[in-house]
Amino acid sequence: MVDIQCRPEIPTLVSAQTDSLPAADKFSYWNEVICRTVVDLDCRPVPQPRFEASISGFDVTDLGIYDIHTQPHLVYRGPSEIARLDSDALIINFVAAGRMYSEQDGRSVILQPGDGAISDAARPYYLSFDEPLACISIKIGKSALSHRVAGLERITAQSLARGSPLNPMVFGFVTDMLKYVPTMAPSAVMRVTDVFRELLSASIDEMLEGTQVPMSEYRAVSLLRAKALVERHLCDPALDVAFVAQGLKLSVRYLNKLFAAEQTSLGRYIWRRRLERCAARLGDRAFVHMGISEIALRHGFNDLSHFSRAFRAKYGMSPRQFRANFNIAPMSGQR
Repeated sequence: MVDIQCRPEIPTLVSAQTDSLPAADKFSYWNEVICRTVVDLDCRPVPQPRFEASISGFDVTDLGIYDIHTQPHLVYRGPSEIARLDSDALIINFVAAGRMYSEQDGRSVILQPGDGAISDAARPYYLSFDEPLACISIKIGKSALSHRVAGLERITAQSLARGSPLNPMVFGFVTDMLKYVPTMAPSAVMRVTDVFRELLSASIDEMLEGTQVPMSEYRAVSLLRAKALVERHLCDPALDVAFVAQGLKLSVRYLNKLFAAEQTSLGRYIWRRRLERCAARLGDRAFVHMGISEIALRHGFNDLSHFSRAFRAKYGMSPRQFRANFNIAPMSGQR
């Protein structure tokens, strides 16, 4: 049950777990806890014998740090959740055990222990865990970052471990904070959290420095709009270059110029995102009930032979071999 210990000083301690609840109430309770504590989300269960989860940590001004242990499930932050609250926050998830799939802004990454990724609460994102997960989640307001925040869409859903040498320091620092901050004097907590904000800001700034400088603001916004439209319609067989051009009231030539800055074209980008979404579904136990053909068809591939060839060209193996690598056995009759 929830145990939030409010003090006249910082920090505010947070603790919640599902172990004492009836089985039928565990998941809905967990969804409520996450929405109230971290950020407004739509958590969805996956078939499993028993769901358990726990969270502990603390909140201070514009910063929350949480130690989360959970069984597999899916996490969505869509337009309805964004409209309610918390759109100013960044969520940084570091994996301690298990693995996490993170997707936002047309990119995706699979995180192993020691690695992490940023999700921007201002835009839709998706997370999934196909095995028991332990992670440290950081919630920080963009206004609390001491460095620039422009261009954050360039570093979401990317490996933090590969993005900045400072990120292992961030992971180690935040791990120690979970241990010691709850017992510190308020004055010490303020000093420690100020140092952490500065370190986190520096690591984000370093990642931004390492990414391509964006084009003009208008062109950058147009590129983001194009990617967002593609994400919304990946499952629509009608999605193609003309579909995007018509939806945005932009020319095909102009759209391809935007994507040329990323060494691709709009058509190739649509193809790549469909393949990546199929790969994500094939590696996710929540979709074990779907056959490979159904997954391909649901993501706009009408020619299954062409899909298999394209998938092998991108991932170096067949869709069936890719799924087998995640130890996901297809159900009887699936192809």
